Amino acid sequence: MAAAVQEQERVPLSLPEPDYAQGRDWGNGRPDPEALDAVRALQELWPDCQVVLFGSRAVGNWRPWSDLDIAVIGVSTDDRAAETALREQASEHLQMRNIPVPWIQLNAFTHRHFDAWRTSLPHLAGQVQRKGIQSNGEPMPPVEQNNPWPGVQARLRNTRHHLHDALRDLGHEDFEGAVRHAHTAVENILKGALGLLGVETVIDSKGRCVGTEKAHDLVGLFNGMPDEYRDWLTGMPDPRLQAELTTFRLVGDYSGDDLPWPSVSAAETVAIAQAGCGRLAGILLRRLGKTPREVGYRPDQWLADTPLAGWESAPLDYFEQDRIDERRLARMRVEGIEIGEARGEERGIEIGRDLGRAEGVAQGQRRERLAGAAALLPALLGEFLDADTRRRIVRHWETHGVPADYAARLLAVQRDPDRWAERLGISAVEPPPPQEPDRPPPQGQG
Repeated sequence: MAAAVQEQERVPLSLPEPDYAQGRDWGNGRPDPEALDAVRALQELWPDCQVVLFGSRAVGNWRPWSDLDIAVIGVSTDDRAAETALREQASEHLQMRNIPVPWIQLNAFTHRHFDAWRTSLPHLAGQVQRKGIQSNGEPMPPVEQNNPWPGVQARLRNTRHHLHDALRDLGHEDFEGAVRHAHTAVENILKGALGLLGVETVIDSKGRCVGTEKAHDLVGLFNGMPDEYRDWLTGMPDPRLQAELTTFRLVGDYSGDDLPWPSVSAAETVAIAQAGCGRLAGILLRRLGKTPREVGYRPDQWLADTPLAGWESAPLDYFEQDRIDERRLARMRVEGIEIGEARGEERGIEIGRDLGRAEGVAQGQRRERLAGAAALLPALLGEFLDADTRRRIVRHWETHGVPADYAARLLAVQRDPDRWAERLGISAVEPPPPQEPDRPPPQGQG
């Protein structure tokens, strides 16, 4: 295993049951009436689509802080940008109708995609079909869910994505983000396994029956695994870490600076998630007779031909190298100044030459990165951003440098193209390219 990232010591905390949402409505085993009002209003807004309530507010186990989960079936396109636009329309419409709702989690489906995915229990569309409530208050009609692959496929992609982000955050010393993504990677692969086995609900650590599409409680998900398949969980977090990660995920958002850190380091947590998720991903693919290539990971996401495209075995310091190079170059600058002052001008010149060579190498690396990023930009974003916008991004990179995680940023833009400037760290208003100054004609001319 690669050397773990250096971290400051974390003191695990034992926090009481959160009281940040006491005094408001709670699920009582019946659908949330305010949520049904919202669905009826949105059905009027989009009469050509089918609006469905699902999740905790449909099955009746919602909490005051639970999202409002809405499916809109029949849209012309179901990419991330379309979902964002629909969510904004929904919020504005419900505010105008004075219908109070929590945060809206909206998922859009074309008819073609929903029909292909609704027979897969592990897939979100399968959960909508299984437990969704239509705007007239009637449940969605029952459909046999006998095709687990689309759901498992989506869970494998999500697991790979969160392992990538956990390693990225670890490399950039964002330990909170690393732990959160490690938790979510484990959660996704477990939900894929439970869905494959036909396990629709599990019992969480409080004894409540919850849907696998909604539970963040790792203890409940692990306990939901049928006894005859418990060996699938070899290498996964032990019960103590399951509980600690669940507390970190559910309570961390409301605990301020007093985060309930797990008792093991962020680096060890990520390593455990990598190993457990990789092993279980391999089991799921073998069970379904599929190969890693059939999962549909994009070419820029591949590190190796393994169940999670190599991210289950990538070294913990995978994203550290750029930061190390920058720190090394900064140290060389400081050392050159210090040695020059201490040993005289001649030695300072010698160090300066070494520094110049090092900076030349660094400039070459930056040029190579710029060329690679510029080549990847149209491949990933050609259908999302116009040519002028892509040229603007390249100009920004030429001036400010290409970020170490540029590939991850470009993928984030695919999911939310309207926020491309924010995702890429580019100011909304940039000065125009420099113009050649007006110069007087040479002497004797004009």
